[in-house]
Amino acid sequence: MEDGELTDAMHMSSRSSGGGCAMCQASLARGERYLPYEDGSTPYAYISCPSCGHENIRYGFGEDDD
Repeated sequence: MEDGELTDAMHMSSRSSGGGCAMCQASLARGERYLPYEDGSTPYAYISCPSCGHENIRYGFGEDDD
């Protein structure tokens, strides 16, 4: 749980604190979520901030376990 809402795995593995945007500190609860290469170019999972558009990287999520 985070701010009274259930969170998914992408929210739990963040290098930014508290599940907020690393750029503007807005909540990422309503942000678009992307898996690695889902948008065609980025090798990492991220959540796009609904406030400023910053790509908040989620390290370790969706990567191969090789």
